[in-house]
Amino acid sequence: MKRERYGSQLWLYPLPVVVIGAQVKGKPTFTTVAWVTPIEDEPPLVLAAIAKECYLLSEYASLESFSLNMFSADKVEKVDFCGLVSGYECDKSRVFEVGTGVLGTPLVEEAMISLECRVREWLDRGTSCLLVVGEVIETYAYGEYVKDGKPDIARMQLLSYLTKRGEYWTLGEKVAKARHVGLSLVKQKEK
Repeated sequence: MKRERYGSQLWLYPLPVVVIGAQVKGKPTFTTVAWVTPIEDEPPLVLAAIAKECYLLSEYASLESFSLNMFSADKVEKVDFCGLVSGYECDKSRVFEVGTGVLGTPLVEEAMISLECRVREWLDRGTSCLLVVGEVIETYAYGEYVKDGKPDIARMQLLSYLTKRGEYWTLGEKVAKARHVGLSLVKQKEK
């Protein structure tokens, strides 16, 4: 089979589906994004890209914290709604049961995992999105979805997103242990 060329495509799959929560104009609001990535382990830092027209950014200069809320497939309707409807048109504070983190950040109680982040920096690269760097201050998860101190991904069935296809998927099965499965090739190379 021959590999074919497809031009300049951003085929990085899958992307995590995250609902960002923040306090805007005195109430919680939420927006769905799929452009989120960890950028540092210590301190734990994340980077999220948020469309500039998003209501959540209407007061971004004074935004001190935000949450990243991750969901299982059974919440896909609410997650999709938060990405379809603008906070300028709809009060999204009632979409979810809302809790509050240690920084006073709105957290979604229905989320399997919520990361509460302090805003470290806003970056404007002249694109359609503003980038926010956040430091994870606290992590919230239900104990039934944590195994040996780590998220039990198979049990959670966390949502992911496929760009260009416009589809939500869940993660499949574990294939191998990272930084372990390739050791046999390292040993072969040493010979």
